[in-house]
Amino acid sequence: MLMTPVREVAQLRETCLLDTTGTNNFQAPTKSIEYLGNFASQQNVGLKVIDVSNQVLIDLQYDAQAKTVALQKYNDDQPRIATVEVTNQFDIHCLIDTSSIEIFVNNGEACFSERIYSENDIRIETDSVSEKDTVRIYQLGGMM
Repeated sequence: MLMTPVREVAQLRETCLLDTTGTNNFQAPTKSIEYLGNFASQQNVGLKVIDVSNQVLIDLQYDAQAKTVALQKYNDDQPRIATVEVTNQFDIHCLIDTSSIEIFVNNGEACFSERIYSENDIRIETDSVSEKDTVRIYQLGGMM
């Protein structure tokens, strides 16, 4: 069974805040965003959600060799780990607001849902090495 965001999320997109390739660091100026990342399957990928005090709220790591995704939350001792079957491409789809993050990996092959608490803006860091990798971030309205 696969879990994916409802199609209506695309209708909530107000502004494309970022459309880039490779490693990036993005300060989100809004409280509700959608993150779409597409990456080459032969490499490791990292995604961090960080608050303004530099506290890492969420650290998501894809290990290409082990074919696993590990999610580490800032106040948890043990990461949550899922195995994913990646062939040509690895993707991450996130919905983030001030109190939660929904992460859909590889078109719903793995799904994580976490409560986060950030009273201020957040920063998103993506660690990838290929210029073919793409990241898009949208501001969402009317949802969260």
